[in-house]
Amino acid sequence: MDNRLLKVAAKAYQAAGLSIIPINHKTKRPAGWLLPQATNEHGEPLYWRQVGAGWETTTEYTGKPKGTWSPYQKRRPTADEVAQWVGAGVQSIACVFGAVSGNAELIDFDTHGDQNWYDEWSDMAGDPVKRLGLAFQRTGKGYQVAYRCATIEGNQKLAQLSHTETMIETRGEGGYALLPPSLHPSGRRYELLSGRFSQLPMIHTDIRSHLLDCARLLSKVRFSEPSQKAPESATFNASGANEVAAAYNAKHSIEAALQRYNYTQQGSRWSRPGKADSLGVTVFDDGKAYAYSSNDRLAADRCGVGGNRPFSAFDLFAYYEHNEDYSAATRAAAIELGMAYEDKLHTLIFVEGYDNARAVRETMFPRGWVARGFKTADNIRLTDIGEYENIIVWAYRDSTAQWFAATVPGAYPLVVPNALDAMAMQRDGILQIYLEAALVDAKSK
Repeated sequence: MDNRLLKVAAKAYQAAGLSIIPINHKTKRPAGWLLPQATNEHGEPLYWRQVGAGWETTTEYTGKPKGTWSPYQKRRPTADEVAQWVGAGVQSIACVFGAVSGNAELIDFDTHGDQNWYDEWSDMAGDPVKRLGLAFQRTGKGYQVAYRCATIEGNQKLAQLSHTETMIETRGEGGYALLPPSLHPSGRRYELLSGRFSQLPMIHTDIRSHLLDCARLLSKVRFSEPSQKAPESATFNASGANEVAAAYNAKHSIEAALQRYNYTQQGSRWSRPGKADSLGVTVFDDGKAYAYSSNDRLAADRCGVGGNRPFSAFDLFAYYEHNEDYSAATRAAAIELGMAYEDKLHTLIFVEGYDNARAVRETMFPRGWVARGFKTADNIRLTDIGEYENIIVWAYRDSTAQWFAATVPGAYPLVVPNALDAMAMQRDGILQIYLEAALVDAKSK
């Protein structure tokens, strides 16, 4: 396959001070057979050895050296190295971002169905590609923009569609991304739409912060810092909390919880939501599960524990229904189970939008309100609600609120005012006043 255009582009990128590496166009991973041989901590060379259907590394000579691209995180390749890669017929190259490439950084936008996150971000940020001259390319499944800045960081997830799907992320210090005209595994080539990667503009740190903040505002999931730290399991160790979690896990099996939150089972393994063939979750006999894939949100550093640990049905409940707020999840579970954990909680409110629910939870929980977030009417969990004096649904559409009120006896419907949702009210300091007045008004009708 002809790679003459790639050869021209590689020379331009090298002349522009970018650290580039060869890529296997079938996997988008570094072409290890063209890279320096990796070594272990003792300096011994590493090789690939086939074990069954997989591969492992070994220091025994196998004739298949393991390559590494880490040297190019610290130095740019020589002209001879680049010529060797191009001469070997590579169809794709990538830039190693960070200090080695003059503090270059890239923002990556995925597309999901008809949703174009780049367009929304561009409108919010004031068309920065045109205004700032950013390099702008179309990838195999989205768009990317790049620039240089005096201050950058490592790779960051800026916005997520769900706990398992990333919409917008950066490639910063130590990360890499393919450059045009590289070949994507789909058969399409990366297409430069505006600007040049060989002439990346230097932007001010305040402008960079604005670009990243605009991306974060598009996130459908907000990962907050939990107020409590976890012991050996992911549940936190407040007074009575472990007892509540244990009781919840006794009532809800890990298999039932995985099914509830859209994990799918194939044999003895489970796949995370949205990735039916990942098979990265194993269920243990003690009623917990373990996620091997770092792309699974439950494999993350839960509650400041550090490292990846097994998770329970209660962990799933806390993540998917209480946006990682273990305090709120424990109290909600205690009420569901009829445990005397708190006797002052009197109002349960279902809030459309997880960020809105978080705002209500932060403001109203000290006043006896429990908030549960939902994305659509279809995923409101109406079972095991528990006993409350008041139940409210706060939705953007009157039809959703009225449907809920008709489904749950005694529930009050509440519609979000135009352009004034919970987050806006919290920011303006009127959320408590509004909700308490709305409850009084609803109960008087």
